[in-house]
Amino acid sequence: SARDQPRHERIRAPILAIFAPGYVWTSVPPELHDAALSVWNQQRERHAARFRASVPGAQVVLLEGAGHPMLIQRGPEVVALVREFLLSPN
Repeated sequence: SARDQPRHERIRAPILAIFAPGYVWTSVPPELHDAALSVWNQQRERHAARFRASVPGAQVVLLEGAGHPMLIQRGPEVVALVREFLLSPN
């Protein structure tokens, strides 16, 4: 039933979902950074793939090298993605 679906799966409006793999925002020891980054990337990519598969018509973007503060890290690129999405005929 619809109540059993995650909320995002019930959305039918156009969606732009920006995922930010490639950035670890934790204080891991330097010798563990590469392993932590690998796990983080795999998790973000799986999450983005699940979102893409479960939300028909969603535009999913993986913004490499950015983290949660992506507007600070990659502001012009994020603004361009949002502007293009809002101005495109959906």
